Amino acid sequence: MSETDWCFFRVRPDNFPTRRLIALSCLISKYHNPGLFQGILKLITEPPEEIAWRWLVDCLTIPAQGYWASHFDFNVIRSRSAALIGYDKAAEMAANIVLPFASAWSRISCAPKLEYKTAKIYLHLPKPADNELTRYMRQQLLITPGTCRTACHQQGLLHIFKSYCRYRDCASCLISAN
Repeated sequence: MSETDWCFFRVRPDNFPTRRLIALSCLISKYHNPGLFQGILKLITEPPEEIAWRWLVDCLTIPAQGYWASHFDFNVIRSRSAALIGYDKAAEMAANIVLPFASAWSRISCAPKLEYKTAKIYLHLPKPADNELTRYMRQQLLITPGTCRTACHQQGLLHIFKSYCRYRDCASCLISAN
């Protein structure tokens, strides 16, 4: 990659590309044995159902340690320590990457137990922080803030937006029919 491919402009220092690459390398290293693929699947299959989502998110967090506990980038010192992958980012990764991957893999490999466990975790995973689209959809659908509690609910709002609202296709939307 050339130097111009790296974007640091209007990026919070905790989200600098170098920190994200370091976080990814730490995650790969953490699950090096038995491998990232098997490690991720174990995060879903091993814990008891009632704590599975918490276990998954906790295992995806990567605390800042060593050099990266006191640096944003190479030779850029920071005053406070922040995790390389914090709880909120880990929850987003679980909802947007790990669980969809595990669900797809369970169907490809004909593993109904994995599919069931993945769905259960997804249904109980708390929603990540709101963003502009989810706030807009809650406003449009007159949903009170406390009603949308899980990642599943939030992903549903995003799906409705991306399938209908973005294209102003109200006529095809089942919600507008009611």
